[in-house]
Amino acid sequence: MEAAQIIEVSLMTKFTILEISQGTYHKAIRNVADLGFRSGMIYDALHLACAEAEGCERIYTFNLKNLQRLEPKGIVVLSP
Repeated sequence: MEAAQIIEVSLMTKFTILEISQGTYHKAIRNVADLGFRSGMIYDALHLACAEAEGCERIYTFNLKNLQRLEPKGIVVLSP
């Protein structure tokens, strides 16, 4: 319970929670399928599709390899 409170106070107040539209979700699925990926890559693709939909210029990740393999368009992928 204490960990949940720490996360809510220290992180959740600093982020904007986005709803994933049906179109954004489908774009992520198509991207993974078109590139021949499967399994957990959908989660990386969902993050990328949401960033693109929100007009983000960059996305930070500890998983540079997977996000770069998804061929982001107009978004720089960086490691924190």
